[in-house]
Amino acid sequence: MKLSLTIVTLAVHALAALLVVGTLIPLLPVGAWLVRGWDFPRVHIAVGCALLIVLLLVLGAARGWKPDITIAIALLALAGAWQARRIAPYTPLWPTHVPSASAPGVRLLVVNLDVRNDRHGAVARMIERERPDVLLLIEMDQAWAAALSGVRADFGGHAEDIREDGLGLALWSKHELDNPEIRELVSEKRPSIHTTIRLDDGRRARFVALHPTPPGLPRDHDGDDQDGRYDSRIRDAELLLVADEIAEQSDEAWVVAGDFNDVAWSHTTRLFQRISGLRDPRIGRGLFNTYHAGYTLLRYPVDHVFVSPGFAVAGMRRVEVPGSDHFAILAELSLELSENHPTGADADDREEAEEMVEEGEQDAEANGEAPDV
Repeated sequence: MKLSLTIVTLAVHALAALLVVGTLIPLLPVGAWLVRGWDFPRVHIAVGCALLIVLLLVLGAARGWKPDITIAIALLALAGAWQARRIAPYTPLWPTHVPSASAPGVRLLVVNLDVRNDRHGAVARMIERERPDVLLLIEMDQAWAAALSGVRADFGGHAEDIREDGLGLALWSKHELDNPEIRELVSEKRPSIHTTIRLDDGRRARFVALHPTPPGLPRDHDGDDQDGRYDSRIRDAELLLVADEIAEQSDEAWVVAGDFNDVAWSHTTRLFQRISGLRDPRIGRGLFNTYHAGYTLLRYPVDHVFVSPGFAVAGMRRVEVPGSDHFAILAELSLELSENHPTGADADDREEAEEMVEEGEQDAEANGEAPDV
């Protein structure tokens, strides 16, 4: 019995050490994918800390209180509390970041189609059922373009870059699009869409659609890193370049949407918010985990809608996309006031962002992905 308790205690201590280290690793200011990957499972780590604390209390009662158990409980409590603080804003317990609208608004639907998905008809019916005014389609290839041609006909405004291998983007709108433009911000493999949506009342909102490179994705060719996977800096640079542009034009209304391949609570996404001054409608409403749709216990909020102050949200929910590994996000947005919005960035934030952009651009250039200027 004593030997069994010892083995269990060692196993619990090993798991506790893993959770504590997993809490500390994302604090490192590096873009390595093995580091940035620990940004994702904050909910899992917080729950794991709570469960291990309970188990350690039981072990302490069974084998007597010893310093190792007390220290482990203290470290787990600190790690769990730190993780919970990061998660708490994405629960209904927190004040909302974007106010609720009293009247219907523009229905924006953000859909990652999944390039491997062949349930074209079911997805088309889902889109028609949700009746979006603005539709952002991610991983749009020729097969999806042909399958959704009937849906496309319902929208008068189009901005799209159809590409294979899950790299295409399409923005379709029932509102007029002014000066739609496709840009390759950091990597020539990753297009982004930039346009202005002219609303029915004549007001306008700038719109940016993004799908940056996910950290940990295998490279198509040899890169600088030995394991052949992308780190986070190309992704980070793309997000922060957009944030900087928004900060420079903060007198306009902005919407930024897409699959960021980053969780809502990561350092990069929060830095993006501080520099841009944009707000997250998730805060105070819920996690709205969108990926992976096939695994209930392994889902993270990676598909986003950010808006400038002046917007209100009439509704926001997750929508099942038949056959896709992502859920869609439906946000009903109302532009109630368009005014200059301050950012929350300080000099340190701006300096850090500049360094991350520089690292991302160097990474893209080293791997032959830098876009032509």
